[in-house]
Amino acid sequence: MARLEDVPAPVRTTLSYEDLLDDPRRELTRLASFIGVEPLPRWLDTGTARLDSSRRGTSRRLPTAELAALREGCAPGERALTCAQGW
Repeated sequence: MARLEDVPAPVRTTLSYEDLLDDPRRELTRLASFIGVEPLPRWLDTGTARLDSSRRGTSRRLPTAELAALREGCAPGERALTCAQGW
């Protein structure tokens, strides 16, 4: 994350899986714009169709010990991403 801070703001972006599930066309259009390509309708349609929003929150159905291990393993990355949001 420290290295990413050195990347100038105009050449970095974020993309959250949750935002992608909530509004795939908007997020894919934003991504296309960021990388400098046209968000072709067929590409947007295909990308939207491939997303499975029913998987949202499925980790919460894991057995308690597995969920705890997953959260523990993800904690350092989540902390780093939370700090990075202040860019």
